Amino acid sequence: MPGQPSPALPFEWVGGSPALDFTNTVSWTAPEPTNERLRSYADLVRWTGEAGLADAGEIRSLGRRHWSAGRRASSPAALSCSR
Repeated sequence: MPGQPSPALPFEWVGGSPALDFTNTVSWTAPEPTNERLRSYADLVRWTGEAGLADAGEIRSLGRRHWSAGRRASSPAALSCSR
């Protein structure tokens, strides 16, 4: 469902830095990208929390701001950071 985090494809934390781990949010096994892990704003917010770039309060705030703006994001309660 659009706007919901996509837990079926876990993030990979092998780059040693958030910039490199961000590039690992998609798998390139063919001429085109496959297994995109950032399919929605909710996924990006979840990645940000799991990467340690924002604490739980900031994650909730990002979700609430997006939700209150009437955009298609998951509910703020579904956005969490658990790495």
